[in-house]
Amino acid sequence: MLRMGYGLIMIVTLLLFNTINIFAIGELPNYKNNHEMTDQYLMEPGQNYIEPGLTPEMSREEAMDIVEKTLSKYVGIDLKNRDFQVGTEYRRDWQRPENYVWVVHLYYHDPAEYVTASITLDASKGAILELNYDAGQYTNVGRAPLSLTKSEARTRAEDYIRSLAPGKLEQSTKVESEAYSHYGSSTVYSFQYTGEFNNIPYDSNYIHITIDGTDGSLKSYNHRWDEETALPSMEGIIHKTEAESILEGDSEVELFYLPLRSDFHYEMVPENFRIAYRLKNHGMTGMIDAHSGKMLDWSGNEVDQKATKIDLSREQKEKIYGQASRPETRSQPLNQKDAETLAKEKLKNMIGDSITILTSQYTEGEGYWESSGRKTWTVEFSVEKEDEISNGRLMIDADTAEIIAYNQWDYHPITSLENDSETLSWEEGYEKAIELIETHHPYLIKEIRTEQSMTDGGLWGDRPEWISPEYNYHFPRIIGKAVYDENSIMVSIDRHTGEVKNYTVRWTPSLTLPTQEDLLKPDQALDLLKNQFTLELAYIRVNENVNTENPKERIRLVYRWRPSERSSLASYLDAKDGSFIDYSGRKIAVNDKESFEAAISGHWVERTAQLLAQQGILDIDGFEPDQSIARIDAIKMMVRLLENSGFQRYQVAGAEDVHFEDVMEQDEDFRFIQWAIRYGIIDNKPEIFHREADVSREEMTQMIVNLLGYKELSAATHIFTLDYNDADNISEEYWGAIAISKGLGLISAETFEFRPKEATTMAEMAEMLYQASSYLK
Repeated sequence: MLRMGYGLIMIVTLLLFNTINIFAIGELPNYKNNHEMTDQYLMEPGQNYIEPGLTPEMSREEAMDIVEKTLSKYVGIDLKNRDFQVGTEYRRDWQRPENYVWVVHLYYHDPAEYVTASITLDASKGAILELNYDAGQYTNVGRAPLSLTKSEARTRAEDYIRSLAPGKLEQSTKVESEAYSHYGSSTVYSFQYTGEFNNIPYDSNYIHITIDGTDGSLKSYNHRWDEETALPSMEGIIHKTEAESILEGDSEVELFYLPLRSDFHYEMVPENFRIAYRLKNHGMTGMIDAHSGKMLDWSGNEVDQKATKIDLSREQKEKIYGQASRPETRSQPLNQKDAETLAKEKLKNMIGDSITILTSQYTEGEGYWESSGRKTWTVEFSVEKEDEISNGRLMIDADTAEIIAYNQWDYHPITSLENDSETLSWEEGYEKAIELIETHHPYLIKEIRTEQSMTDGGLWGDRPEWISPEYNYHFPRIIGKAVYDENSIMVSIDRHTGEVKNYTVRWTPSLTLPTQEDLLKPDQALDLLKNQFTLELAYIRVNENVNTENPKERIRLVYRWRPSERSSLASYLDAKDGSFIDYSGRKIAVNDKESFEAAISGHWVERTAQLLAQQGILDIDGFEPDQSIARIDAIKMMVRLLENSGFQRYQVAGAEDVHFEDVMEQDEDFRFIQWAIRYGIIDNKPEIFHREADVSREEMTQMIVNLLGYKELSAATHIFTLDYNDADNISEEYWGAIAISKGLGLISAETFEFRPKEATTMAEMAEMLYQASSYLK
C-alpha cells in the first residue's frame, strides 16, 4: 500500500491548530461621548481623511491603538517592526449610513515580500467591523496546498468569531461555506453566518469570514449587526403555497444554443454547440412581501411600474420580408476605393453631407468582434456639426457590401429623469430601429426576436437615477424555437437628437447546430431548474428614503427563492438529456456526498480524500478507495490539481490536435486529455488511449513526475538507485520516475516493496497527488 506520510500530515495539522491561541480582546472602551480632536490627528495630504464637517467620536490615536492590538492578536502584525504606509479615513459606514467608522489601511513591501491590511472600526464602540489581511512573497508561484478540512477550518473560524463578536454565533445560522482560491496564492475557506429571529434569517445581521486553508490564519472578517430590531408581525402573512404560486408565475424557461469552445483558442465563430434550457428574466430571483403578496425589487421596495412592451405584428414582418432580397456575393471583394465610395454613400444617407473619411482598413478572419470571420472594410470618419466634431466608424462586408457595424461617438453629459429633455420617446426610438433593419437587413426580420421591453428605473441616491442618453434595442437571432445570443442586431438611438449612435449586425450565415428534435418539454425543464431552489421566509432591511445619507429604515418580512445547494447551483440544462451544464457547456456532476463519506469513513485516505474533494480535484461520485483507478480518471485528477493550484506550465505545445485514435473532440473528457498533453503528463501518440484501463503503479508514478516537470530528469535512469525488494520487476523506463518520487517523499520511505505492475488504487492516486501538490510552487 502506498501510505505516503499520512502520520506526518496529522502531526503537522496538530501543530497548526496550536499555532494561534485565540483570546477575547476584552471590554473595549466606549468612545461615544469623546468628540475632542487635537491638531496632531487632522488630515494629512494623501494619507488621512475626515469627512468634511464632522468631528470624530473617537480620535485617530485611539483608533490606531485598537488597530495595533487587533493586528497583533489576530494576524501577528507588529506595527513597530516594519515601516508600514498607513492611511486613515473617518466617514459614514457605507453599509450602515447612520453610523460612523474609522477605516485604517496599511501597506508594506520590499523586493521580497508584501503585507497589506485594513481594519474598519465602529467609531462609537470601538468594535471591529471589518478586517482584511494578505501577505506573501513575490517569488512564490502557484497556490499553497490545502491542509485543513472544511470542518477544521469552520472550527477555526468560529473560534475567531467568538472572540471578535461574542454571543453572535448562538444567534446565527450557517448559510454557506466553500473552498476557493483567493489572492492568487492562497486557498481559503469562506463561511457566511446570518442572524436569525424566530428561526427566520435576517440578512442585515451577518458575519462573513475567510480562513486560510493552509495555515488556518484569518484572511478577512466582515460583521454588521442590529442589536435591537422592531420586527413585522407574523400575523396575517399569506400562506407559503400562495406565495409560491405568485412567484412561479414569473418563472419560465427558454431554449438557446450554447457554444462549446476550445480551451486553447477562442473561436469567434464556434463550431460545436449544445442546445439547452435556461431560466428567463434572471432566473429564480423574485421576492414578494409576505403580508401583501406584492412583488419587490432588489432593494426590497415595491415594484410600481410594469415593463412596457412593443413588438411587430406578423403582418408587419411579412410586409418587410416580402420586399427583401438577400445580398449577392461579389466575385471579388471590394477594393479600397470602392469601399470608401460606398461608405460615403451610406453615411450620407444616415447622417448627411458633412462627412470626412479619415482612414480605411481591410481585415479578414477574426480581427473584429462584429465581423465574425468575414472579410471587411473598416472606414473611420468624422462628422462636422454646429458646435462640435464627432467621430465614428463604418464596417462593411467586402463580399456583400452590407453594413456590419456603424458607430458614432459624441460627448453628452449624463442626465437624470427629472431634467431629461428627450425629444424622442422609447416607442419612437423602436420604430427608428425597425426602419434601420428594414433599410439594411430586411431579409433578417423573421429571424430575430423583435419584441422589446422597457422598465423605468427607480430612484438612486438623493436624486432620480442617472439615465443613458441613448435608447438601446437588442434583437437576438431566433433559430427555430431557440435563441442564439451571439448573433443579433443591436441599435442605439440618441433620445435627445434621434440620431443613430450604433447599428451592429453580428451574424454567421452557416452554423452546424444540434437538431431541435427529441427535446425535454419546457415544463419538464422548468421543474428541473426550479427544483434547485427552496422558498423561504426572511426579514430584510429596507431604506425607503432615496437619500442614502439620511436613511428611513424599515424591516420587511418577505418570501423569496433560495438555492438549496448554493455551491452546486446550475444555470443551464441540456435540452436533450436533462443533465445540468455550466456556462462553458460542460456537464456538472451530481455528487452523492453520503455515499462518498461512507466509502472513506475510517479509511487511511479519508482526510486526504476530503481535502482533494473539497477543491474539486477528486470526483466523489464512484470513489471507492481500494478499487483501481481508470486511466481517464487519473488524468482528470492531475489536470484538476494543476488548474486548482493556479499553476500554468505550457510544457508541450500542439495539444489542439489530439492524436489518440479513440479520442474525439465531442467527447466529454476531451479537454482533460488535451490539457494532459499540454502539461506534458502524457505523450500525444497515434494509438488507442484506453480510457477505462487500469493504471499500473509505475506508470502512475511516471505521470505524476511528468506533472511536476521532472520528465527529462527521470529519463536519466542510469543515475538513480532503488533498494526495493522487488526492484527487478520495475521497468527500466520508469526507474528514474520512481526514484524521484521516493526522494521527494511522494512514496513512503518505509515501503519495502513497490509492486510496480499492480493497478493503482483510487486511494493511492489521491495520496500521491496530495503529496505532489506541495511542490507546485
